Amino acid sequence: MRYFEASARYLSFTHAPMELNVTQSAVSRQIRQLEDCLGFELFVRLHRQLQLTNEGNELAMLLSSQFGELNRVIHQLTPSQQHELNIRVERSMAVC
Repeated sequence: MRYFEASARYLSFTHAPMELNVTQSAVSRQIRQLEDCLGFELFVRLHRQLQLTNEGNELAMLLSSQFGELNRVIHQLTPSQQHELNIRVERSMAVC
């Protein structure tokens, strides 16, 4: 579902893999498997362009909303941590 959601956002099997740190063929294969499992097409594949089908658009809107809500809740539950880095050097090294 993450591969589909990213591909739907970018409308690209080229840009989505960059975000997901996977290959283009991995994303394409996962989307095809998802479509086979669901029994309907999610994208209309045109020459160098993707369009969402009606079903794909509906699923993309739902996933975008759900992933957004999930990220919001995780952010709220994660304790706030200050990331502080202390560096000590000899005074002679710190002078320009």
